[in-house]
Amino acid sequence: MVNTVTWRTHAAGGLSTLWILAQIPGAVSVDNLGILAGCAFIGSLMPDLDSRQAKIKNLGVMGINPFQIAGAAVMATQSHRGLLHSYLGMALLGTLFGVPILLYLGPVALIAFLLGYASHLALDCMTPVGLMLMWPSRERFWLLPRWLRITTGSDWEDLIFATLAMAVVLLLVRLALQGAQ
Repeated sequence: MVNTVTWRTHAAGGLSTLWILAQIPGAVSVDNLGILAGCAFIGSLMPDLDSRQAKIKNLGVMGINPFQIAGAAVMATQSHRGLLHSYLGMALLGTLFGVPILLYLGPVALIAFLLGYASHLALDCMTPVGLMLMWPSRERFWLLPRWLRITTGSDWEDLIFATLAMAVVLLLVRLALQGAQ
């Protein structure tokens, strides 16, 4: 088994962070859910631009894959779970992508992107390898005790994915019920 979390679990984690935004009155509605979900989704996959198998590099519209070039540039200079899997990487990509998000989509969309990114880091801190959150320091951080850490394809990861996916479904139901009132 691999000591990482699959893209689907990262995506569900990013989307589930919209619950945090939903606590702010009027921040999440049926009108802006698509934009916020897109920002959280992209944010949740962004740290893996430094990985050869990154799902984000395959995302595209009409044959254009905007993240392939960024991914190639990152991979030429960084190893997987290095800079982009740290607070510094979050700040750098948060600024690089955050400025256009803020200008075109607004502050709530930027927060959704950053929450998605943070969810990726949190989930990777639940694996046996952990993360060097204070990169370039090589000190590793974990959020779970050794016996609970997630490995790819394990029943434990499947349970976490299912829980996060259910949280997303419950948010959608909540928003639908609010919109019906």
